[in-house]
Amino acid sequence: MDLERVLNMMKSVEKLDFVVLEGFKNYPYAKISTSPNLNDKFTIKTVDAKKLADEDVEALVDLIEERSFGLVQKLNCKKCGFKNCSEFVQAKIHGDAVDIDCKTDSAEVLLRINDKAIPLNPFVRDFVRDTVEGMVKSLKTSEFGVEDFEKIELLIRK
Repeated sequence: MDLERVLNMMKSVEKLDFVVLEGFKNYPYAKISTSPNLNDKFTIKTVDAKKLADEDVEALVDLIEERSFGLVQKLNCKKCGFKNCSEFVQAKIHGDAVDIDCKTDSAEVLLRINDKAIPLNPFVRDFVRDTVEGMVKSLKTSEFGVEDFEKIELLIRK
């Protein structure tokens, strides 16, 4: 599976603060590198895992929390103040957007077409959620043992 699919699956299962993964070094996400040969534009810091002292871990976690970000939807909505998502990501990683979070990330509504995640801006996301919830609430779901709607899945095949 590609990284976006893994992360989207994890988000829908449990509320997570961070995901730490091995590999995926070619993906455009914030990373801590343990390889001195990998120091790309997405690397927050390079560390020697064998020489990392216990007291250094807290500072490293703080750095990750400050400079990492959620799934960036690549909407280029400019709500963060940057001209596009790539510019935001670079600024966040380099500490130039410390107090800014991407507001387009959502675990509430996910759209996948042919197994590819399609970003939804907040207006479309809310519209889709509210429309589907409204239609489902009008159904007699209690006849099927469904009273509460914690999760609604809709699959459309053509």
